[in-house]
Amino acid sequence: MPDTRAEHPLTLEPILAMGITQAMGPVVIQPGRPVTLGRSAEADIVLADETHTLSRKHAELSRRGDRWVVSDLASRHGTFLNGVRLESGDYQEVRSGDSIRFGPWSFIARIHSEDSGRVSSTSIVTSMDSGAELRVEQIPERELALRAQAKLDLLLENAAAIASAASERLMAETVLSVLVRGTGFPRAAFVKPSGNDQVELVATLGGEAGTLGFSLSRSLLRAAAEGRVVRLDASAVAAPDYGQSIMSLGIHSALCAPVMIGGALTALIYLDARGQERDVQPDAAAFCSAVARLAGLSLSNLKRVELEQRQKVVSLELHAAREAQKLIMPPLAREFEVGSGKGVRYAMHSRPGRLVSGDLFDVLALPDGKVGVFLGDVAGKGAGAAVLMAAAQSHLHALLKQHDEPGYVVQRLNDYLSDRVQSGSFVTLFAAIIDPPRDGRPGLLRYADAGHGYWLVRQGAAVAAKPDVSGGPPVGVLGGFPYQTETVDLIPGSRLVVYSDGVHEQRTTDGEEFGLARTLAALHDSPDARTDVERLLSALTVAAGPQHAMPNTVGDIAFADDVTIASFEID
Repeated sequence: MPDTRAEHPLTLEPILAMGITQAMGPVVIQPGRPVTLGRSAEADIVLADETHTLSRKHAELSRRGDRWVVSDLASRHGTFLNGVRLESGDYQEVRSGDSIRFGPWSFIARIHSEDSGRVSSTSIVTSMDSGAELRVEQIPERELALRAQAKLDLLLENAAAIASAASERLMAETVLSVLVRGTGFPRAAFVKPSGNDQVELVATLGGEAGTLGFSLSRSLLRAAAEGRVVRLDASAVAAPDYGQSIMSLGIHSALCAPVMIGGALTALIYLDARGQERDVQPDAAAFCSAVARLAGLSLSNLKRVELEQRQKVVSLELHAAREAQKLIMPPLAREFEVGSGKGVRYAMHSRPGRLVSGDLFDVLALPDGKVGVFLGDVAGKGAGAAVLMAAAQSHLHALLKQHDEPGYVVQRLNDYLSDRVQSGSFVTLFAAIIDPPRDGRPGLLRYADAGHGYWLVRQGAAVAAKPDVSGGPPVGVLGGFPYQTETVDLIPGSRLVVYSDGVHEQRTTDGEEFGLARTLAALHDSPDARTDVERLLSALTVAAGPQHAMPNTVGDIAFADDVTIASFEID
């Protein structure tokens, strides 16, 4: 489906690359065709893989309707969204702020353009403490063993509260309260990496968020982000080596522990002590490490529930949209007679997709033996797309009954929707009137194409080929656009094949689009309209591979996007 200016790119900001020495900047993915990531040069985005945990084509990111989605491409080590491993071939929505992991690489997703470079009210920039990297050290394993029964009791008393917290913020607040009591550090922060050396503050204790009084050591955070429990001990280093931010705040010791989900960094726990604050316990690192593991388990549960809720909402919306489609779809086959046993007959098949639902299709008898037809695709999802689809279909049906100029009809629909739909909502559309041959004169296909482009005309034994189309933008994007009616001559035996973008853009098992060449091959030597539909649907199913049979909460869905195929045979 064509892009609009209302669609924002997806930016992946790297926050962790376990075992990778090669640096990488943000990855910006524009709306359009799906993009693959992997270690192979055949992938659209090639990621370094010194750990041998990336597949050749590991995952795919794409824009589906008004959502960005991620799909694992049967990778060996999996794709993780917010720490939850995705089922291969399934699609999951990506939202701004989500963490995504492919092999050793972890990224933060940013979608809206206004997110770029902006520090929110819950974000702070970490301090670059020059020389501090000399004082950052990994905690030896021998120090990560809990020694005091009192600490174990404190941990057990609060484990249930941490594990059962109803929200990320409540869990973080409980974690910090336990840590301050159990380590002796008077200041604590629970933060999430947000890229560009910024962190999002989830909860703090003992300091004022967003001020210099709660500056965080960048070196310490970077070291912990590699999956290690680390500390900074200023007392072991000569004063001239102190980082300026650490000196100005009088920090003499600090501790940082990663919160991991499925091997992916999700959050960081930061503790520090300053000035005369000297009550840090000797086993603080061990206690902090244990609490961080509990926090990881709690976050894993919260993220899993969140993804399940997202999928439930999507499923309910899809169900509503599909019910609307069923109500307004025409019969699967029908014949319109012109006279003397001649006329127009068609066959069609429509199958909803796994994520987007918004195909509109109709066929109607017009005066003088003419037949009106239109097929389009609504940008969007669920109930909203279903309402737009129903409104567009009913309006088109009424207009085609009154006017026999498809260009004028599409222009009227465009003006109607442009005044009513929200930014980012639009309809790609092919609308036509078939005037069959009669009384010795050739027939005529009169049409208007509004950003659709997926249709073919077959003349006799000739291979199907689409005429040159000037067309116009999708309906609802540019009010007042002057759509024109264009024409194609039709001889007896001609066929018009029209299909949705779900056919052309369906990914094969090799990650390629099904495309025009495969469409033409499927229709080669097909004898009639019914066979056109059957062969194209069969070829699409084979090309999609095993993923087409993956179960969905609404039922077995064949393809990623809606698929509608119709063929009209003109006597």
